[in-house]
Amino acid sequence: MKRTIVPVTLLLLLIATVALSADKTNHFDGKGEVLSVDPLYSRITIEHAAIKGFSSEGKSEFFVVKPDLLKGISTRDLVSFSMVDEKGDVRIDKIERTGVAVEHGDGTIKINEAARAVIGATGEVARGITQPITPVNEGVKSATGATENVSDAVLDDRKF
Repeated sequence: MKRTIVPVTLLLLLIATVALSADKTNHFDGKGEVLSVDPLYSRITIEHAAIKGFSSEGKSEFFVVKPDLLKGISTRDLVSFSMVDEKGDVRIDKIERTGVAVEHGDGTIKINEAARAVIGATGEVARGITQPITPVNEGVKSATGATENVSDAVLDDRKF
């Protein structure tokens, strides 16, 4: 008799635990920088700090419970947000703009640096393709070097 009671009791405890956890709603709070906002599909991408009990720091796309939550939220906004997890369906239910992220750099690119990077990358590909044909490979190598030097001289440090 005792042998039957113990497994039945354990089974009932397991079923009760699963039933109670299935109805459990978890809440998580996070902070981060908005990378993109998509009100049409009720989603937002945030570069966030670690979210206790949910995830480590990183970039994540979240759905919101209703698209109206995204009104007034833009790319580069700093936000604090709350999420609700209902049976595995995790959605932001509160979001608040707390500031604007500091821009990294002066927001411009030096055209000569961009041109040099493109020419260099193109040259690397061309040298890889022409590797078996030594004379052609040497020609590509010197043409790439000359083009990089000319682009530096012509474009100097202009910003666009």
